[in-house]
Amino acid sequence: MIAAHADEGLSARAAGRRFGIGVATAVCWVRHWRETGQVEAPARKPRPSKLDPHRDWLVAQRLAEPDERLVDLAARLEAEHGVHTDKSALSRFFARCGVTFKKEEPVRWSPTG
Repeated sequence: MIAAHADEGLSARAAGRRFGIGVATAVCWVRHWRETGQVEAPARKPRPSKLDPHRDWLVAQRLAEPDERLVDLAARLEAEHGVHTDKSALSRFFARCGVTFKKEEPVRWSPTG
């Protein structure tokens, strides 16, 4: 895409269209190439989570009560801190923080027992 822009004189938008890349992405890549000289796509910056400011509280709650359901923790977070979230977002948040709990495997009874 950069070669089409640089060598063929295509605009970033036209080069993006030619390769099926979104306009904003093509413009960003060309800007990155002009600023750094690197042809590789720029690294994406991680998007900050709205849960980040509450990290200490959430981790402390999860470690104190590991059996609490995430949906209940989400309700407490909203009641106490006014932050609305769901159990999926909490699950991803805790995974990024390295706080995970594995459920015990169910016990299989012996057929001869």
